[in-house]
Amino acid sequence: MNFIETILTEIELSDCAPDASLARSIEIDGLIVPIILSFISDDTGYIDPHATVKYRIIDGKRRVATLRDMGKLYVNAELRNIGSASQARVTLAANIARSRNIAAEAQAIQAIIQDDPLAAADIDHLCAITGIRKVVIKELLALYSGLDKICFDLLGKGLLKPTLAKKLIRLPKAVQRGLAISLPLTGKTVDAALRDQRVEQLTIIDDIEVPTLTQSSYVAQSIDAFAVRMSGSERQILMQAAEIVRRYEVEGLD
Repeated sequence: MNFIETILTEIELSDCAPDASLARSIEIDGLIVPIILSFISDDTGYIDPHATVKYRIIDGKRRVATLRDMGKLYVNAELRNIGSASQARVTLAANIARSRNIAAEAQAIQAIIQDDPLAAADIDHLCAITGIRKVVIKELLALYSGLDKICFDLLGKGLLKPTLAKKLIRLPKAVQRGLAISLPLTGKTVDAALRDQRVEQLTIIDDIEVPTLTQSSYVAQSIDAFAVRMSGSERQILMQAAEIVRRYEVEGLD
């Protein structure tokens, strides 16, 4: 392991608040878990020796934010010279070893996907290189893509519970943002928004014209064409949907 002493202002930091309880712990026991850094480089791997901000945090954003808030100038940290995909894997491992930070894990999974084309194309490969189950990866990616930025930041800071975040992604991002800005994000406010959303969807459904028998045949064929591109349970669901449409074509609906 390569440990360095660096100036805290040379470490890149954004969107992370200091933690008062962590500050008390550092004052009493010092920094128990080392911060892990890597050099900031461009796409070619070039590291600018004259940059004022030299290091990217692989693990320890909250610790860096807290040390800065405490007025500390220097920190001893572990320096790793690794690529972005490896950085993301270290972030995942560090979070899993401690209490989980769901937002950090979601960002790390996304970073691996962006850096590794095979991981982007094959979720089984992604599971193999991260050691994370498929269902968990799908949940993390759903949170990453489905949460409004404000809500995602709240999740990363521990101000939004993961269970509530999973409910929020069922709402449009504009609605999520409105809730986060104007109301305390609680189970009651999110459930109320989901009920309003459901009523709106039912109103839209009432306005939809039921297809004619001729149109339903075309709809069934379209669903079949889409189903062949899918696999597993998703393909089965689409095939069942096409069958329901065909049955309507033959029997009609009351």
